[in-house]
Order: sequence, then C-alpha cells, then structure tokens
Amino acid sequence: MYLAGIRVLESEKCIITSSTRCYSRGTSFVPVSLVISDVEDVEEEILNQLELIRIYVFILMVAIILWALVKTLESFQRIIIGFKKAWNISFNSRMEKYCNLGEYNKVLKECGEVLEKYPFHRDAVWYMARAHYGEDNYNESIEFFKKAVDLVPYWEDSANDYIEILNQRLNINK
Repeated sequence: MYLAGIRVLESEKCIITSSTRCYSRGTSFVPVSLVISDVEDVEEEILNQLELIRIYVFILMVAIILWALVKTLESFQRIIIGFKKAWNISFNSRMEKYCNLGEYNKVLKECGEVLEKYPFHRDAVWYMARAHYGEDNYNESIEFFKKAVDLVPYWEDSANDYIEILNQRLNINK
C-alpha cells in the first residue's frame, strides 16, 4: 500500500482508508501522523538496509578485484618461471656444448659473468668447476666442485668423482 508516495508494508498492518484519513491497525484506529511516523521509521530502516547492502556489494567487489589481481600475479609468476627455465636450458646447453668441444675459455667467461650477477647460480658454479678441470686448474676446480656440492648436495657423488681424479693428479705432480 502507498501513503503519499511511500509504500506502507503489509507486516505493519497499516490499512489506508480513503474516507476517514485514519488508518486501521488491527482493531483500533491510529491518527495519520502516527502512521506517517511509522512509515518514516520503516523508510529509515529500508535506507539502513540498503546502505548495508551497498557495503556488502563493495566488499564483494573488492574481494573479486583482489582475487583477479592474485590470479594475474600468479600468471606472471608462471611466465617468469617459464622464461627462467628456458634461459637455464639454453645456458646449460651452451655450457655443455663448450665443455664437450674443449672451449673452456668461453665457459669461464660466461659463467664468470653469470656468477657476478648471481653468486649462487648452481649450474654456473658446476660448469666453472668443469672448465677449470678441463684447463687443468686443479685447485680452482676442487674449490668450485665443493661449492657446487654446498649448493646442491645431491651432486656430491659426481663432484667426488672429479675431486678424486683431481687429487690423484695433484699427488702425481708433486
């Protein structure tokens, strides 16, 4: 029902009578001014509820935006990890090729540059050790193999094989 353009809720049991300008609430009649006061209370409650809904919608929108931001960041992280993997594969392939061809100076140069930027780059440390091994720089090779094992403990068996050979060569040269 409506009163001066304002809807009166059925739950309030307000009934408009056009002839008397009074409203029935149950069995008793209430003057118009009291009904309008009730309507204003209802209107205020509706406005409060709408404000609460607006806040909930805002919170929901912020949550959705944060979720989308997190997903975007995760996607960028996966892309960056993919690029790092591709770079590492390329780096490892080049270093392996240079070692197999005996071009240890190229390995030492590139790995040295990488180690300047990233001192704990495990593959660069490993290939530095192999390059020094190939160049017969025994002490430097042993040092880099030990550093490689510190960085990647499961490389210990392979590194120990090289270190054993290097120690034998050092003993022969004495």
